[in-house]
Amino acid sequence: RGTSALECSGPNAGICVYYSTTGFTSDSISTCDVGDGSCVAQCNCLLGYAGVSCSFGSVKFKERQELRYQSMLAMQALLTQQDNSADQILENIVQIASSTFQAAELLNKTVVIAFKIMTDIISSASEIPVESSVLSLLFEPLSSVSQLALKSGLISLEAVLSTMDWYCALISGDLIIGEQEFALVHPFARSAFTT
Repeated sequence: RGTSALECSGPNAGICVYYSTTGFTSDSISTCDVGDGSCVAQCNCLLGYAGVSCSFGSVKFKERQELRYQSMLAMQALLTQQDNSADQILENIVQIASSTFQAAELLNKTVVIAFKIMTDIISSASEIPVESSVLSLLFEPLSSVSQLALKSGLISLEAVLSTMDWYCALISGDLIIGEQEFALVHPFARSAFTT
C-alpha cells in the first residue's frame, strides 16, 4: 500500500489518508497502491502539528511559511532586474522549483506570487530560444502551484489553463521532427509531447 512521507511522524502527530487524483473531488479513498498514479497518500496533521509529514510544531511551521513568502517576494523583485538569457531562465526555474517543493508550506499569498513568477518565466522563455529539457523542469512546480491556486480559489481556471497551454506550446515548439516522444506527469496535470 502507499505510505505517506515519514509515516506522518508517528501516530500522535498525524494520520495517513489516501486521495484520488483522477478528479476534482477531495474525498478520501480506502487504499492506494505504491506506484498507482490515480491516487496519492497525504498526512492529515493532528492539532499542534503541521508540515507534509506532520513533523513540525505549529509555531515552527508558521515560521517556515513566512520564510517561503519572504523568499518568494525577494525572487519576484530580483526577476525585474535580470537580463533575459537561457542560463538565467534555468536558474529561475531551479529556484522556483526549490522554493515551492513543499507546497504545504505555501501561504495563499505565496501561491499567488509563485504563479506570477512562473508566468513571468514562461514569458521570458517565449522571447528567446530555451530547450524543452530546461522548460520541462518547470512542469512539477507549475502543476503543484496551479493545483493549490485552484483548490483555494486564488486563481481562475481560465488563467491556469491559459498558462499551461502557453507553457506546453513553448515545449512543443522546441521539438525536432523525429525526436523521441516524452510525457510530463503530475497528479494534477499530464502532457504528452510528440513531433
